[in-house]
Amino acid sequence: MLADTVCHAQDIRRPLGLEHHFSEEVLEAVADLFKVTGFPFHTKKLLAGIRLVATDAHWATGQGPEASGPLEALVMVMAGRRAALADVTGPATATLEARLPGG
Repeated sequence: MLADTVCHAQDIRRPLGLEHHFSEEVLEAVADLFKVTGFPFHTKKLLAGIRLVATDAHWATGQGPEASGPLEALVMVMAGRRAALADVTGPATATLEARLPGG
């Protein structure tokens, strides 16, 4: 339920340019859930061989080439939201983009 709330709220806020800052604890909980999720997001497959590193929190996962950015953006990418890639940088960003639906 928490992951749905975070993602759907950001789905609405991002296109409208409305900022909202979830607590680090909330984002870490959602990120920890997503990093081990198969269906329906297929996040485990998306992240295979990639290291994600939050630039605004003490959170990281995976091994391999790195993609980094704000934890909120990483959560949204793990949920399959392509728009959040604009906030992510690093050598693994292109791989993430290619693996996301529509890539």
